[in-house]
Amino acid sequence: MNRFLSSIIIFVIIFQTINDTFFAEYFGSNSLKFTITLFILYFIRYFFSFQYFININKYILILIVLIMLSLIANSNRLYSTLDSFFTMVIVLTYFIIFSQYKDIKWVVFSIIVSAIFSSIYCVFRDDVISEWGFRKSGGMGDPNEFSTTILFALGLIWSYYIAYRKYSYFIVLLTIIFILGLLSAASKSAFGVLIIYIIVMAYIMIFKSKGLQKVRNFFIFAISFILVLTLINYYFESAIELFFTRFETTRTADQRLGNWKTGFDMFKSNWLFGVGPQNYANAIGYFNPTLEIHTRETHNMYLKALFELGVFGFIFLIIIIIKLLRYFAKNKLYGSLLISISYLFMGLTLSLTYDKYVWLIIGLSLNPFFISFFKKKTY
Repeated sequence: MNRFLSSIIIFVIIFQTINDTFFAEYFGSNSLKFTITLFILYFIRYFFSFQYFININKYILILIVLIMLSLIANSNRLYSTLDSFFTMVIVLTYFIIFSQYKDIKWVVFSIIVSAIFSSIYCVFRDDVISEWGFRKSGGMGDPNEFSTTILFALGLIWSYYIAYRKYSYFIVLLTIIFILGLLSAASKSAFGVLIIYIIVMAYIMIFKSKGLQKVRNFFIFAISFILVLTLINYYFESAIELFFTRFETTRTADQRLGNWKTGFDMFKSNWLFGVGPQNYANAIGYFNPTLEIHTRETHNMYLKALFELGVFGFIFLIIIIIKLLRYFAKNKLYGSLLISISYLFMGLTLSLTYDKYVWLIIGLSLNPFFISFFKKKTY
């Protein structure tokens, strides 16, 4: 009974993490807080079994402390003290629980099913997002954040193939579903990350193998790649045309550069503790009221950490990322590396610093059961 209930809660929390807008629309905005609260209470024992002061864990703990200090230092000017505090709790909770949870097969299944739903919902929904014209999104409101979760799921299924070399046709099918979702969302950043994925996959499958295995892997990779592109081009040509219309000139880059310039001006007087977690858009509005409301987000997870948490919060975020990458490379943890690429590169254009699924990914990538599951076969 306990295992069944645990599995249900994990599935629900993962589904609502990857489909938060859809979940809130159908179950109410308070349903998100309710499920996370239930998640915390049910898995409260994980907070006592967590090893806080070993390896990367201690750096993440320091980052949490810095978030708390920033919250306290800016308590008199936060847009919402409760939301800022809840942000810190979510970061800690997702990392602690998903870095220890043992039933990795169920976690992976839940992520894949949630991403399939989100991708199919995106492809077949009729409505578009008015702010971006023809673009669509899945279970998340923002098409770029939706794309990040799809890349996360894509990294998982490709990691599974690297480890086990099984279910190749099913993985090709899922790859097509996920790429169609990315096309419908028309995220240029996501397709840049997809290219990086393909390069990493080619390196692992071809250049890390030996002899005849190298030739075999080359043909498998090449045929799969051509098959996926051919099927998508044949059946969904209109989606491809819509995607490429996004490469027309827009004001997005100029708006973001102007935003960041103002952010750095504001940072000069708030360099120690920043302007407070989840408070940048509010603070920059007071600092420069002429900025349009829809341009006030940082759209960069690294700058968000710098501006909101101050110089030390930024430094420790970078230390955590460097240590993660070194750990993955040293131990040939290709599964952990692939799923981490999704947020590390998408974070250059998105404010992902405290997003739930990012800390789910970080927790999973360090989970010894996850590492063992995806390291059955190195290449």
